Amino acid sequence: MYRWIQVLYPSDDGLRYALEANSTQKALSAATVADLSEMKRCNAVPLASKFVSDTCRQDRAVIEAAKTATEKQFREKLNVDHGQHLESTETLKFTYSKGDAEMVKLALGMVGKLIGIEDLSGELLALAIDYIAEHREEEEQ
Repeated sequence: MYRWIQVLYPSDDGLRYALEANSTQKALSAATVADLSEMKRCNAVPLASKFVSDTCRQDRAVIEAAKTATEKQFREKLNVDHGQHLESTETLKFTYSKGDAEMVKLALGMVGKLIGIEDLSGELLALAIDYIAEHREEEEQ
């Protein structure tokens, strides 16, 4: 399946979104294709994540809410009404020259290979956690 999606969506962004849609559809087995097409991505992706229980994913009321609620309303519904624990997200944007961007991607890719992560945000987070763990005592002195 991966190879087929890779051929259909050769660009990195297209491939990433296609794989995300495929994994979201698999995780939300109770949602029909029509349900998924009406869901906002900002609701479908967290609902399909490992942080939401299977019971919650199968609930028709939750699926309906994912189609109509704003991202904030949907997270609140999952957290308050369904006992889930989802944090809100924040987008960080960095602008580099092409050469610097390639260097950053190379470094983060090396971190990802070392710990088995394949997305830039996860690689950057792992690097930050590791750096903090190594240098926390120095900062506190």
